[in-house]
Amino acid sequence: MRNALEGFLAARQTESFPMCGMDEPTVDFLISVTAMRFEQYDVASRLITGLITSKTANPRMKDKARDVKEMLMKKIKEKNAAARK
Repeated sequence: MRNALEGFLAARQTESFPMCGMDEPTVDFLISVTAMRFEQYDVASRLITGLITSKTANPRMKDKARDVKEMLMKKIKEKNAAARK
């Protein structure tokens, strides 16, 4: 999974879309969910915010992105609370 994350991040910088048969919003969603798994919250947050404000992402993708953003905010709060202890 970590190799997939790194590969998609690198490909996103150099490849054009569609990538692996996916459009940009789909790739960004995939990367953000995977980044959350490895606690790369900065990457996940940047991509999710971009999806929510995107003019090309469909409403269903934006709804899923909002759900992921809620989970992301919860994980960030939990991490910050654990760091204070």
